[in-house]
Amino acid sequence: MRNFSEEYLRITLDASLSVLEQYKWLTDSYVLDFFVENHWERIPASWQNTFTSGHFHVKDMALLLNQDGDFCRKFSCVLPLSILTLKYLIQRLSISRKQEKIGNLHFPGLIGHPKFRNLFAKNVKIKKRHEIERMSAICSETAERCGVEYLVDVGGGLGHLSRVLAFGHGKKVCCVERQDSLNIQARVLDDQFLRFAKKYLQSEEYEALHSPTHLNLSISADLDAKSFVKHLKAEVFGVTDKGDFTLGIVGLHPCGDLGPILLNMFRECSEVKFIAVVGCCYMKLTGDGYPLSEHLRKVKVKRPERVILSYEAREVACHAMEMYEERLSQGLYDDLKIHAYRSALERIIVKKWPDLKHTGLKSVKYRDCSSFREYCRKAVAKLQLILPEAGPEEIKDCMEWEKVAIFYTFRLMLAPLVESVILTDRMLFLRENLPRTVTSSCDTVAVFDPRLSPRNHIVIATK
Repeated sequence: MRNFSEEYLRITLDASLSVLEQYKWLTDSYVLDFFVENHWERIPASWQNTFTSGHFHVKDMALLLNQDGDFCRKFSCVLPLSILTLKYLIQRLSISRKQEKIGNLHFPGLIGHPKFRNLFAKNVKIKKRHEIERMSAICSETAERCGVEYLVDVGGGLGHLSRVLAFGHGKKVCCVERQDSLNIQARVLDDQFLRFAKKYLQSEEYEALHSPTHLNLSISADLDAKSFVKHLKAEVFGVTDKGDFTLGIVGLHPCGDLGPILLNMFRECSEVKFIAVVGCCYMKLTGDGYPLSEHLRKVKVKRPERVILSYEAREVACHAMEMYEERLSQGLYDDLKIHAYRSALERIIVKKWPDLKHTGLKSVKYRDCSSFREYCRKAVAKLQLILPEAGPEEIKDCMEWEKVAIFYTFRLMLAPLVESVILTDRMLFLRENLPRTVTSSCDTVAVFDPRLSPRNHIVIATK
């Protein structure tokens, strides 16, 4: 595991925020407002001239989203130096999104039988299955290395990850979920697994299985972390001896501030020896969830405009960048043209009904529309609006879908840097608070395939 120094993380954060500060006009702009606010005119003149020249093809925009260091040679036109510099800085400062190898993936111990693996995957979508296999492997290996026997899976939902950790990896797991209906369903799935296991395992093997415990609880910032750990020890796991009780915290896509809350729990509780958290829903972060590090909190006092990331910037950091790159590179433009349709419709809505600006509309596929007019009718169906006929201005907007795609690509190009700032701030927070021992470590690993799971980084720390 890599161990970045505090100095390195501070320098990286400062440089990243300096770049983002210069390009707030991009990160803080909704594509939805492309025509309403004339976003194209915000683009530097040299960029406009390059991407409206006859030598440029919109398919080339995919090159700005990949991590190929030699991408500029593949472009059909010469790029302005400012774009090349920006792309270079993003690549150097961002945490790589390329999936890293984590060794052999398998279910060890008692349940190596393929029928059990199929049972683990039953009713689990491919994306979730992909995440669970890799997350469980990392958490199990880290638990072994740290001598941790007990794990708490926060926000565990139906308990799919908890079952793999408990039955597949032999860990004692508590699955914490605030929706009791999900806990009830999770227990049903546990029982189904146990009934299946009883048919195929010897009695001593079956008795050795540890079913996950499901706890109905909402983890919030005002939760007393130390009391919670004591409750887990005595009431949930039933540990009565006065010896060391060690615990690992697992969070697969905890939403908004829940991730930072878990990081604080790791800091406050000596019993928690490791944490593995995958980020999610950065736009729901509050001032308590970002920034976390002491370094950025000090900078925020002096220069808040540099540190604060807008809702729009945090929202674009959650987009599926690789999927958009794939559509561009393969010429699958139908899904991209719909952005222009939606932006053109927004101009109509804002002009006639200003109070409905940014109102959520029905999602409509481009291939399901024979015209812009039909798209509008379907999109506003629930609002029961009588739209005026599309004029020359709106028709022209739809014809300029390439400009919308270009602007959106520029925003996505900066998305990895925004996410990296959030993740690096979390790493620096951990480094600032980890004990100075040889066993302490902190890293961010791109463990999932970003095309399947766009939020593919695990922040993992041990002490």
